[in-house]
Amino acid sequence: MQALSTLVEGNRPVKVNDLFRGALGMVSPLVFFCFTFFVDIYYLLTITTGTAEVLDYEVVLPPSVVYTERQKFLATKSDQAMPGAILCNAGSRSLEEGIFICAEGNALIDHRFACLPTSSAAPPAAFFIQTKNTHTKDTTVSASSIKTWYNETMVALQAYTNHYFVVLVFMTNKTFRGNAHAELFSNGCPQLLLLVNDDMHAIPPSLVTFLGPTFAHRAVYAPNKEV
Repeated sequence: MQALSTLVEGNRPVKVNDLFRGALGMVSPLVFFCFTFFVDIYYLLTITTGTAEVLDYEVVLPPSVVYTERQKFLATKSDQAMPGAILCNAGSRSLEEGIFICAEGNALIDHRFACLPTSSAAPPAAFFIQTKNTHTKDTTVSASSIKTWYNETMVALQAYTNHYFVVLVFMTNKTFRGNAHAELFSNGCPQLLLLVNDDMHAIPPSLVTFLGPTFAHRAVYAPNKEV
């Protein structure tokens, strides 16, 4: 979450597209039409073009404080999360007071935070982020597995949808080779943002754009077995 916490300065209005720069999200019908004929153009436009419901949603950023939660708010995937005060390392805090690292072993979600809207007519936005889908052996992720996570998480967060505009963010360094618009955004996952190593000509991949040149790459090296 380094790239995100660097951006968060508090009381500064931004669009979701600026907060999660490079994220792939729901696109307008015009861009989808372009996809029919120009695959490369479509994936380039999904980096910066989205509907007002997600990427263009304007919010006021929370304070740049990171908290560690003391309790799981989802012990299992079948649990129902309830909005309310969060017990963390600094006592009790509301979701709008900073960025929260979920308790170890929390189901479905690894980080969460909320932002107040810039318009009094709009609800606050709550972001729930999955970051622990990185494995060294399995290097790809499918649309079906992302959609399963999206559906399970939306059910678990049903109570939040009554108070917030809920956005789910799936972040992984795995390669995604599917058609994000046809298989996800326009197929039951309209409030999903993807930060992945996109294999369909996004230039650069959404994850690289989000992390920037400093955090865009990492490697795992196995030590010499004889040492």
